[in-house]
Order: sequence, then structure tokens, then C-alpha cells
Amino acid sequence: MKSTFPTLKQWENKNANWLLKEDAKKETVLRRVADEEITFTQTRINHRPKRYLGFKQHAVIFKAMALATSLGSIALQT
Repeated sequence: MKSTFPTLKQWENKNANWLLKEDAKKETVLRRVADEEITFTQTRINHRPKRYLGFKQHAVIFKAMALATSLGSIALQT
């Protein structure tokens, strides 16, 4: 029996398309959009605050974790 719920891949694809369309003008053909515009949109999407991170940005949390890890490794070396 086939499930009526979309798979995770289908959901991720729909979500990504929705996020891209949110930034593009109505009836924009994404194949004709410049790479710089797509990169800009990707950066905006990746730096959005996320609810499951306490409304913090991925980049901020990653930078803090990287700093903590590098400081920890420096402390272990000395």
C-alpha cells in the first residue's frame, strides 16, 4: 500500500522551491536567473533564524561551536 504522506525528499524539495520563489518575482523562470542572484538567495536562506535553534542563525551557532572546538584543542595542546 502506497503512503499518502510525502517522503522527506519530496518535502525538502517543496520547501526549497518555496524558499526560492519567496525571494523571486512572480513568474520568474529560475533557469534564467543569474548565478549571483541564486547565491545571494542561498545565503539569505542559510542565515535565516531557525525556530528549532531558539531563533538563532546556523552561521552564528556554527562559528561559536568552531571557536569552542578550536579553543578546546589549543587548551589540550598546552
